[in-house]
Amino acid sequence: MSTAVCTADQGSNITDKQICFNGANGPTYRNAICSGDSGGPIYVSRSGGPQSQVGIASFGYTVCGLNSTNTTTSVFTEVYDYKAWIDNVIADNATPAYEVKLVNGSRTLINNNTVAQDSSGDSGGSFSVNSLLSLLFVSFLVRLRRKAALGKK
Repeated sequence: MSTAVCTADQGSNITDKQICFNGANGPTYRNAICSGDSGGPIYVSRSGGPQSQVGIASFGYTVCGLNSTNTTTSVFTEVYDYKAWIDNVIADNATPAYEVKLVNGSRTLINNNTVAQDSSGDSGGSFSVNSLLSLLFVSFLVRLRRKAALGKK
């Protein structure tokens, strides 16, 4: 569905870096993602060619495909808009803003931002959804690289 229709349906949470889907109501829902699907892929195959990942599941509804009040059944982050960043991460030319490291036996969120920030008037900081998505995606890419490296041995 178009970004304009999706924005009208979902509100200002939708950006042009997302892909929205809708589907028919019925016993099964087409193009729907469910609770727990976040981070999963959406692929496209043109003219029977190889599949390409075009999106990463962002959100849907708690009840799979429930769209009684909305026409949108799922929203994906569009991979193409992040291709340059993904290529840099895969080539190991990018440092993630945040990463999880094992510190004294516990997983700890590490802030790799080295730019000093003025915290006057700050309420203690925040961790945005985009930062979390970046962290999850970088973690996913690192796992893919490790699997690929193990497969080459």
